Amino acid sequence: MLVRFSVENFKSFYDKQELAMIPAKKIKKNKEHVVTLDKVHY
Repeated sequence: MLVRFSVENFKSFYDKQELAMIPAKKIKKNKEHVVTLDKVHY
């Protein structure tokens, strides 16, 4: 599973850019926004 991706100095990305798909704490409070995979909560 891809959780975090960063790229730097590639094509149009000169400075380091990061895409993080880690949910914020207040989003984790909603049961509809939590996914359980092999006993790990995201």
